[in-house]
Amino acid sequence: MNNEILDDGFENGDKRNRVKIVNWISIIILWVGIGYCGIDGLLGEIKVIIAIVLLIISTGIMCFNYELGIVITMGTILIGIINLVDFFPITYYVFFEINAIEIEFEFILFGIGIIHYLTNKKELSKFLKNLLNPEITG
Repeated sequence: MNNEILDDGFENGDKRNRVKIVNWISIIILWVGIGYCGIDGLLGEIKVIIAIVLLIISTGIMCFNYELGIVITMGTILIGIINLVDFFPITYYVFFEINAIEIEFEFILFGIGIIHYLTNKKELSKFLKNLLNPEITG
């Protein structure tokens, strides 16, 4: 009888810590975008190659250290938002020009960044809290 109670508690704890597919939706969308780049023959472009490398790193780290992978994936998305890498063959930009300096923001990746934040809010909020209020250890 006591063994059954312990087993039930162990199973419930395991289910609570499981990562759901919705937490991976942003990275899945990015891989689909890379797939479309491959269909359009853009895999030789330097921005797409860098995007693939960053996406491989993000996906790999998420498999082994989920919280760190979430943060690295958000960084990868931010790099894409400012047009340093391309995840999609078609891009929509909103750009601002300030004193002959043009700043471009990629609209699709901005939306993916919002999705990534909303689906992984707990981990990203914890990271931002630690970033803004680092504890001094001595």
